Amino acid sequence: DPVVRVWDPGTGGQLDELDTGHPHGVDSVRISPDGAWLVTTGTTDPGGDRHARDPVIRIWAPVAADRSDRFDAGHPHGVGTVHVPPDGAWVATTGHLGRDPAVRVWDAVTGAQRCRLETSHRHGVGGVRVSPDGGWLATVGAPGDPVVRIWDPAAGTQRHRFDAGHPHGVREVYVSPDGDWLATAGFPDDPVVRIWDPVVGRQRHRIDTGHAAGVGGAYVSPDGAWLATTGPPGRDPVVRVWDAATGGKRCELDTGHAGRTRGVFPSPDGAWLATTGLDGDSVVRIWDTTTGRQLYQLDIGQPGGVRRVHISRDGRVLVAHGSALVVFGLVDSGRLAVIRSDGDIRSSALMEPGPVLVLGTSRGLYALRLIAD
Repeated sequence: DPVVRVWDPGTGGQLDELDTGHPHGVDSVRISPDGAWLVTTGTTDPGGDRHARDPVIRIWAPVAADRSDRFDAGHPHGVGTVHVPPDGAWVATTGHLGRDPAVRVWDAVTGAQRCRLETSHRHGVGGVRVSPDGGWLATVGAPGDPVVRIWDPAAGTQRHRFDAGHPHGVREVYVSPDGDWLATAGFPDDPVVRIWDPVVGRQRHRIDTGHAAGVGGAYVSPDGAWLATTGPPGRDPVVRVWDAATGGKRCELDTGHAGRTRGVFPSPDGAWLATTGLDGDSVVRIWDTTTGRQLYQLDIGQPGGVRRVHISRDGRVLVAHGSALVVFGLVDSGRLAVIRSDGDIRSSALMEPGPVLVLGTSRGLYALRLIAD
């Protein structure tokens, strides 16, 4: 389906309908931070060569007369990922299937190419992370590539190159909210997380997390004071919280989720976090990130388990849902409210101000305004 529809979550009314022109449908949509424009990319020809991706990206101004800027991003196997900085000044694109070592940076207003970063990652770009101020971006390669490169997207030049020391390559990069540091994690069986200074390209801390089967995921607090690590799927229920400034362990949470902790959701002030388990685990647990003490838990009472968790911007409301039930919890009092959906809940988003919970179900799209009193 090549059509993108734009909706008003307050009224539920449709604001615009964009026929994007992607011949095989829309693969992804990225929205600018101020909501003034969005970017669409296309998907693979389902009956053709799996390497023949849509090379075109389109920038749209919804609800406007002059709405579209179309340009060929120049990636030989089509567009893989799109990245937008917080100020929305530019758009960075990578190629598909990890076969393209170039990152291209485009002006979001004119569509002109600002620069092309020849990253030299041997098997293509595996990931891109953008600093919160848009002043730099980091690239990593495909599995097996241990190198991280820091780039200036304005000048198109490389600032730093460092070997992150992960024996099987860099699996993920996590950036602090203020851009003061970034953390790297490796592939399975690597229990080490390293914290780096992106300005000078030097390692600050090496953290041996103690996850016997390696690091499955890491989660950064909104204030950048700590990061939490988990083990790989189905093998480790423990969450460990680390001080980003010192590299020391703040606390350890034996979450009690059978098999493993699936998701970690930090509160806006970093004072607590919520955890969920694997499919079938219907409990959300709330933890104090200083003491490691469990504050309370919410059981959404669904055999399929928790699908999504959302936290309001002020940290007062936590929303969890499964396939049919939505549970609202007031964090300071533990009070609950439950709403049953008349269709299978397939997607959700929490929008501010409000907050407004948007549910995509098998019966349609719904917007619920949450009121905490």
